[in-house]
Amino acid sequence: MIKSLAILLLLIAVNVNAAPIKRRILALWDSTEYSTSEYEQTYLHKHFEVVFNHYGYILEYHDLNNGVPRISPIKLKQQYAGIVSWLLDQKQKSPKSYLAWLEQVLELKIPTLVMGELGAFKDQNGKVVRTNIVNRRLRSVGLTFYDLFFENSLLFKTKDNFNKDLVEFERTLVGEINYVRLVQNKKPRAENWLQIEVRGQKIPADVITFSTRFGYVQEGFDIFSDPYNHRTQWRVNPFKLIEKVYGVVDIPIPDTTTLCGNRISYIHIDGDGFINISDIDRKSNSGKIVSEKIVQKYKFPTTASVVVAEIDPNLKGNEVAVSETKKLFSLPYVEAASHTYSHPLSWEKNPSSEEVVSYLGDDHLSHKGTILAYDIPGYDLNYQTEVVSSLEYINKNLVSEGKKTNVLLWSGSCRPPKEALRQSALSGILNMNGGDSRFDRIYNSYSNLSSLYRTVEEYTQVYASNANENIYTNTWEGPYSGFKDVIETFERTESPVRIKPINIYYHFYSGEKIASLKALNDIYRWLDKTDKTMMFASDYIKLISNYQEIKTYKQDVGNYRVENAKYIKTIRFEQDGRYPDYNKSKNIIGHGFYQGSLYLYLGSDDHANIVLSHKPPKQEYIKSCNGWVKEVKKANGKIDTADGVTRESAFLFEIGGRSENR
Repeated sequence: MIKSLAILLLLIAVNVNAAPIKRRILALWDSTEYSTSEYEQTYLHKHFEVVFNHYGYILEYHDLNNGVPRISPIKLKQQYAGIVSWLLDQKQKSPKSYLAWLEQVLELKIPTLVMGELGAFKDQNGKVVRTNIVNRRLRSVGLTFYDLFFENSLLFKTKDNFNKDLVEFERTLVGEINYVRLVQNKKPRAENWLQIEVRGQKIPADVITFSTRFGYVQEGFDIFSDPYNHRTQWRVNPFKLIEKVYGVVDIPIPDTTTLCGNRISYIHIDGDGFINISDIDRKSNSGKIVSEKIVQKYKFPTTASVVVAEIDPNLKGNEVAVSETKKLFSLPYVEAASHTYSHPLSWEKNPSSEEVVSYLGDDHLSHKGTILAYDIPGYDLNYQTEVVSSLEYINKNLVSEGKKTNVLLWSGSCRPPKEALRQSALSGILNMNGGDSRFDRIYNSYSNLSSLYRTVEEYTQVYASNANENIYTNTWEGPYSGFKDVIETFERTESPVRIKPINIYYHFYSGEKIASLKALNDIYRWLDKTDKTMMFASDYIKLISNYQEIKTYKQDVGNYRVENAKYIKTIRFEQDGRYPDYNKSKNIIGHGFYQGSLYLYLGSDDHANIVLSHKPPKQEYIKSCNGWVKEVKKANGKIDTADGVTRESAFLFEIGGRSENR
């Protein structure tokens, strides 16, 4: 009894002393700078959030047009890892109130990164805030603004030999410095990544500068946006920015790209075009062609969806479509999903003029009402029907009892409003799509990669990890072979940084053309040659949902705790030369090193204790595997996977540096 009580008290003491690792970042933006009140169009969400996610951070957005953040700086320091702002102009609703709040934040040394404009020199009525007032509020970080602006590129010269990896990460500055505001960091230990000398001025402009826990990147030196095609590239290195301001050393990072040492890979198919007649033989529908020539050929786990209106004989479908869908959904490596009831193109009941033009063309500007891909007599857009009823139809008519599905893949704009997401959440439906990540020779930047998800109040929409073939084929106008270029994105998001999983995402109409089918074969053959861990889209959706919920703690130097790790089973330490101490750790079944980082593999429990050591382990551990590990039975060397199948050859063990397959 005394011994049990002592153990209990020890556990309580450990939990009290464990410091929770803060992952939330308060992201400040101003909706008056955009044509929408939704944060999805901000530079932060479209370009930067993906890098924050890479380091395990969660951005929570606050619109400064609604006033100063209501959270006090003291509570902010307790609950958040820091602040980031990215404003596009110098005005906002309450600049003086914002500056007073920001002053407290900076004095408390809450990590803060200011991108673009400070946004506090004018109110929305044009009333000017004097520069000396702004500088007084910023004195704790040493940032000093002057009322001097220069727009003559002939006056500018970069000072000294700056680090090109930090400052010209993806885009050169040569011939592209068009605007400089004179600003100086007066802190004695200020670190300047870039200073611009202005002819006629005694001091240089500190356009990328840092103080303790503070960073400032002036507009024009943050990101380049092409004025003609709006493609973007980073000037400043976004990875090094986050490392500099927020710090990522000695922090366990929940990783969403890796499972058991291998890169996560998943495939999902949108239902569009299932019933289209294929050019392959001019008699089969495209759904049958994709099923027989791709899905059944490679037998990779695949999440395949249908649009109810395309399949249901009472709508636009027929019995052949029903039969082919049933065959596809009966395959053991296929997970059924819904691609909605009528395939809304816009998810708004009153679409914007931009969406009307995008989906209907300039001749339909006067269009009123919803925009659906399938015109169903007597039907108008209903979120309950699109989300819940579409799945009910599939589960009742197209799948067997043991394969009921709860996965929905959004259609069209992939921007469901709150009510549509609410229908999904209330019914326990897993949802995904949107994002359109791309990184290749045309979109040559990390800035074109999407974050993990978007939120609409309390609801979450999980983004797909890669763009689909509709984008690579110019909205299916050709070239129909264009989708093969997605391989370039797969490669660039793996090295030098593994920032995204592999996601083959396409539509059934890819079975319509000879060139598009060949592109799919090229992509699948590439995937077949890679080291990967395959999963269904539902697994990935659960993993991303878990990303928001998982909690990490630091108990001491090299000693950590992870809680609520239901689906995320990889914890990463950046640039870490240490090893897990398997004797002192709990629920750690293996590890590996990749690109200088340590990847730890968690077992089936939802929690883990991690103790790191500078000594390599001598006992056996899993170096890599290709599935979810349920249990490690060391007595006979067997591994039970989550689906109950023992895959002896799927696991690579290492014993004291000597590798062997099992």
